[in-house]
Amino acid sequence: MSGSEGGIVHNPVLDSVRGWAILLVLMVHCLAFESGGSKVLMVVNEFARAGWLGVDLFFVLSGYLITSILISTREHSGYFVNFYARRALRIFPAYYLYLILAFALLPYAVSGVDGDVLRGWALSSALYLQNIHMLVLGSGTPWRGLDHLWSLAIEEHFYLFWPVVVALLPARRLAHACLTLIGLAWMVKVALLLFHDWPLAGYVFMPARMDALAAGGLIACLVQRDRPPRSSSAVFLGCAALAMLAVLALSNGGLRLSGGLNIALITSAAAVLFAAGLYLIVTRDFRPWWLHNRALTTLGRYSYGMYLIHIAVIEFFQVPVLGAFKAVLGYNLASLLSGLATILLTLALAALSYHLFEVRFLKLKRHFSSMDRA
Repeated sequence: MSGSEGGIVHNPVLDSVRGWAILLVLMVHCLAFESGGSKVLMVVNEFARAGWLGVDLFFVLSGYLITSILISTREHSGYFVNFYARRALRIFPAYYLYLILAFALLPYAVSGVDGDVLRGWALSSALYLQNIHMLVLGSGTPWRGLDHLWSLAIEEHFYLFWPVVVALLPARRLAHACLTLIGLAWMVKVALLLFHDWPLAGYVFMPARMDALAAGGLIACLVQRDRPPRSSSAVFLGCAALAMLAVLALSNGGLRLSGGLNIALITSAAAVLFAAGLYLIVTRDFRPWWLHNRALTTLGRYSYGMYLIHIAVIEFFQVPVLGAFKAVLGYNLASLLSGLATILLTLALAALSYHLFEVRFLKLKRHFSSMDRA
């Protein structure tokens, strides 16, 4: 979810891809309509309900960008120090500020929460172990504003071990490792389906989500070859994945975050679809008009902060506003207007955080300057 930096040329189109990812996430959380509304609203509702796939798009994009950075800088002195320092400067300030504010407000947001429970979640959140905590408990967090942080834990775990893998393996073997991890991720998903009672176990566990991250890494390996594979292969795989998602949507009444097997199949197909699309974008074979968009680029630029705070904005802004206006405007219209207002407010707060707080830490990256901005 975070922005990336490194030894690759900054590509504004990828900011637009990131913008689509955060927009999908915001839609699934901010927009919800009751049945019986207009056909247009119902179409928007079904699209919004599939917005949880924005997280998979984030994972694929992160796998590509981070692997590209690491491949292009692994011969540099200070490879590990520069990578980890720059990642920390980008990620930690906003993340820990959010945690401090969240746990300070949590006793007021949720009544009757046990102090030991809060301390346990505070510790796991500080250590990026929320997903493990959720896996052990087989349930979510004590407050909705913490539920989404499991994905940041997965990315942090990826950042910890992936630089070692890239440093040890030459390009061809790294590509093979990515393919192996994609296969292993599916095996982990199946194992969790068989031996874990919580349907979301395979959704929040990093080894089960390595298919998306490794798919992005595989794209990074392929585009750096002297003769990258033909784009027709990506088109075929993308169409096959899209067809599978269509079948799953028709058979389950939409792409819903429900049922362990359904989630496993959807996330696997989404990883292939997004990786294929990303390959077409970065090889410059595919540049549609809807990726050349200043609004999407802006969303992508502030996507990390938006992802961090959007649930809190929903809880403290959208929920009260929706409750106040649904009797007057009707639930669907009130949901639409309050959802759009929530997205705009989230963007504004994320931009303020970036320019007034985060940028102070980002300036320190010059001390770890063997990598250029991406």
